[in-house]
Amino acid sequence: MIPGLYGGRERRRHPRSRIPFYVTVTGADADGNEIDDLGILHDISQGGLYLRIPHCVEQGAGILCLIRFSEEPTGGPQLPVRGRVVRSEIRTLGVCDLAVEFTRPLLDELG
Repeated sequence: MIPGLYGGRERRRHPRSRIPFYVTVTGADADGNEIDDLGILHDISQGGLYLRIPHCVEQGAGILCLIRFSEEPTGGPQLPVRGRVVRSEIRTLGVCDLAVEFTRPLLDELG
């Protein structure tokens, strides 16, 4: 097995779509300061999303993600989704990867 790759049974409930759209995240960072960060969506599913932002948010925190379906950070259709951070990982240069579980299924937000 290659180090760093998960070798166990797949635990995800929903298939992922890899789409690198912009996401604006609002909530509070790990120090309790309000954030309004522009990040990059890595993947999304019916149950949640994975993204990278400039500030870390603590596990368990509630956030609002405004997904922009565009290659530009300020254009295109938008979808606001609320979620809870289930994993927060600090990366190089202080950026943070977040795994977010939606508080309502994605299709409920669309319908």
